[in-house]
Amino acid sequence: MHYDGMIIRPPSEADSILLQVTLGCSHNKCTFCGSFREKRFAIKKDDIIFQDIEYARTHLTRQKGCSSVTGMP
Repeated sequence: MHYDGMIIRPPSEADSILLQVTLGCSHNKCTFCGSFREKRFAIKKDDIIFQDIEYARTHLTRQKGCSSVTGMP
C-alpha cells in the first residue's frame, strides 16, 4: 500500500483496508483542524490506486471492508 503523509484511522475502521486516493484536504480552511495543512490537495495517480487495490485483494484477506482515506470535510 502506498501511503503518503499522515493517515488518520477512525476507530470504526479498525478492521478495514484503508485506501488512500487523495492527498491533503480539498477545503483545508477549517479553524478546528490542522491535520492536513502541510499537504496540498491532490488526487493520486490511477496506477498507484490500482496497485493498492490489487495488493489489498491478494494480501489483506482478513479485513472486513474498505474505506477511503481522505481529508475532505
